[in-house]
Amino acid sequence: GKMQQKVFTGPRDDRHLAVLINDDAIEQTLRHMFEDYNKDNSGRKLVPHYVDMDEEEAKQAVLEEDFDALLIVDEKTVGGEGPPRLFSRPSSDVTLQPTTRRIINKAVSNVRYQQNGLSPELIAELSHGVWLEDIQLSEEGEGKVNRMAGMFLPFIFLMLIFFGIMTSSQGLLNSIIEEKNNRVIEVLLAAVSPLEMMAGKILGQSAIGITLVALYAGGG
Repeated sequence: GKMQQKVFTGPRDDRHLAVLINDDAIEQTLRHMFEDYNKDNSGRKLVPHYVDMDEEEAKQAVLEEDFDALLIVDEKTVGGEGPPRLFSRPSSDVTLQPTTRRIINKAVSNVRYQQNGLSPELIAELSHGVWLEDIQLSEEGEGKVNRMAGMFLPFIFLMLIFFGIMTSSQGLLNSIIEEKNNRVIEVLLAAVSPLEMMAGKILGQSAIGITLVALYAGGG
């Protein structure tokens, strides 16, 4: 019958999943998959509740926040004739669906292996990948390739240029404001044109910015 009480109270750190399984072939395997997942993710579990209710009652339980979601697996799932279904409320938890999908896929794969006389453990061992050693050739000889450095180096130089521009432009702005407040700019404009004065300031601040970038790059 319909649940009369909430399944859990207090802070909901773990996700609670109502599960309806209508296929004996996958039930035990799916239970094991949930157990293995929760052993490896004890910080935030995906707790299955194998409920004894019909589909509409289980959906209502989700709407009443007894559960975070409802998973329905039937006899069509293993054969690929129909997908399992996950019902949930609008939520900011973007990991619930992909996590449930991975658990279901692993359980279905294991059942298919067993039905065809194959060992899931042997399949996993045979499917284990190999590490590709990346070696760079040059005139000096062979050496290890640091592709991460190649990826981040342009970004680092971009940030150095950005900081150099921000630092020099702030100094230029402060200089103009200070000269205007002290009326020094009026004296300068009596000797040079506005274009010459601004060109000199920009060139000078640019030189400072380039120097700072060079110092950052040399220090890094």
